[in-house]
Amino acid sequence: MGSPGLEHGVAMADEYAGEGHSLARTFQHDPRVSCRSYDTFTHWLMGDRKTATARRRELLRLTEYDSRPSASDRSFALYVDAVVAAWEGDARTARSSGAEGVRLADEHGLLYWKAMLGVLEGWDRTHSGQEDGLTLMHSSLAELRNSRTHLRRPLHLGLLGQAQHRTGRTEDAKTTFHALLAAVGQGDEPVYLHPELPATRLLHDLLGRGAAEAVAAG
Repeated sequence: MGSPGLEHGVAMADEYAGEGHSLARTFQHDPRVSCRSYDTFTHWLMGDRKTATARRRELLRLTEYDSRPSASDRSFALYVDAVVAAWEGDARTARSSGAEGVRLADEHGLLYWKAMLGVLEGWDRTHSGQEDGLTLMHSSLAELRNSRTHLRRPLHLGLLGQAQHRTGRTEDAKTTFHALLAAVGQGDEPVYLHPELPATRLLHDLLGRGAAEAVAAG
């Protein structure tokens, strides 16, 4: 399972790095990190959890030191780890990686990653019964919106809807899921309605399966 193209990309990135090529100067992120990140998500959504777990571990090992890859690469790796942990209901890992990522991003002035990881840390705080969790999620999403960052917005809205539902805010969760459907439609990104995602299952329960199917069908 998984994407042959992404697997090839991982192999190529490793090969270039092994030959001493500094691709990090050309790309925003070390290609070894970028390819493994998207490969992790793809394997997980396709049900290959074993490979997804292996890729997560590789990401964390690869970005463990400050020299290279960079703090931005480390933030990306921690984000991937926290997202998959949240999908799996592993609040402890989501909290650990999310909090470490927020601290690192704040320390290095990476406002984009601080907000992205703040969504995950807030999700865990809510999951753990802390009252400030939703506040952190809302402030992080507001920061992303103010910076006009729309990347993975449906994913983040799904996490917010889950958190709201967990705290008994059912009507708020419904409103959030309507916003998620609108974001999916605007970006033409039906992958964020993948049946493996916990947020999709909850959306079906709250809004009905037809609402998601209509958006996914275009």
